[in-house]
Amino acid sequence: MRAFRGHCYAAARAVGGAVLGFEDPYRHTNNFAAGILRLGDGPVAVLLNAHFPLVGFAHPPAVGELELRFVDAAALVEAFRGFGGYQVLDRAALEQRLTPDAVADLDKGERAEFTYWRPTRIGDVVFNSWD
Repeated sequence: MRAFRGHCYAAARAVGGAVLGFEDPYRHTNNFAAGILRLGDGPVAVLLNAHFPLVGFAHPPAVGELELRFVDAAALVEAFRGFGGYQVLDRAALEQRLTPDAVADLDKGERAEFTYWRPTRIGDVVFNSWD
């Protein structure tokens, strides 16, 4: 988590933005950490999965908002890829519809969550608030 925070600060500086704050994983049941950055065209949430080095970008969710609105953030993509160690997922990948093949490798507990919450997009599984 410490490295992620440092990378958010470095990415914000690289694109002329600023860090507004952080939300740690499992706060409010999230399975992801979020760094909220202010960029020239508005705020962006940098999302990091709590278990895998998967990064994505979304509009910062409002209080109580469970469905993330994924965005493309080209400048941040390049910054996070440059740090190494992260797999950066773009909006198209995160909004890709789930197929039976995409969830075939889930364990029993994950399948139970999947059945209960009925996510429809890859991003809903990678970054969720129902774990």
